Amino acid sequence: MNSVKKILLNEKFEINDNSGKLTPFIENYFRYFENFKGKGKFNFRIEFDNEFYIFYQKKEIFSSENPLLIINFLDFFIKENIFPLFNNFLILHGSCVSDGKNTFLISGRAGSGKSTLSLLLSKKDFFYMGDDITPVDYRHKNFYAGSYPQPAGIHKDLKRFVDNENFIEDKEVQKIFVFPWKILNNSFLPLKRIIFPVPSRLNKIERMKKSITFLYLSAVSLNSPDYMKLKGLDFIEEIVDTVPAYKIFWNSFEFLTQKACEILIGF
Repeated sequence: MNSVKKILLNEKFEINDNSGKLTPFIENYFRYFENFKGKGKFNFRIEFDNEFYIFYQKKEIFSSENPLLIINFLDFFIKENIFPLFNNFLILHGSCVSDGKNTFLISGRAGSGKSTLSLLLSKKDFFYMGDDITPVDYRHKNFYAGSYPQPAGIHKDLKRFVDNENFIEDKEVQKIFVFPWKILNNSFLPLKRIIFPVPSRLNKIERMKKSITFLYLSAVSLNSPDYMKLKGLDFIEEIVDTVPAYKIFWNSFEFLTQKACEILIGF
């Protein structure tokens, strides 16, 4: 991952947060990479009080009162610069948690509960590793999932699950974005199980057939079509043969969290 870290050294940020509100989010985004402070000239300068400003080479290019936009700006920058370096990784649309020894992928369509589930599991005995994007690597005849420094985006009606965590609210999309306290960053650990939450009137767990798991993982891959043609599909097929996957049909987060814990600790 050294090549991934070094890419951020090509464009550096100077961040002055007089409000203190943005600092936890900035620190989490860059905790995954090398320290970005004090390493030469800065191309970007970000100042935030009640309104934030972005300067590129001393010229103001953007300003807004919505701090979430700065997170989107940094996220876009990181993705644009880092994704091309992920040619040897399978990039999946999903959240990731860990027990400190293994990782567990939580994937599914938008609104299925994966972000909220990862947040709730971080209140149990699991570490939060990231939301929305999970890179998967193949090492020593095993699959390893890694962390990606992105906050959990959950609907604002679920704010009761947030407690005292740091969060930013986006009024336009009716979401809040949360960084849980129990975060495990900068790690690639063995991928042990895969969970697909499915909102339903039912409450049950279903072990997924390999053919269905293959289709699901193919659908949530964020790699380029060329990557998928060359080796991505073979990569997914190996994951399907190695890592058990489950659907959880749920109509309450209490049931979803309970059953997810059972799956993750091996019933």
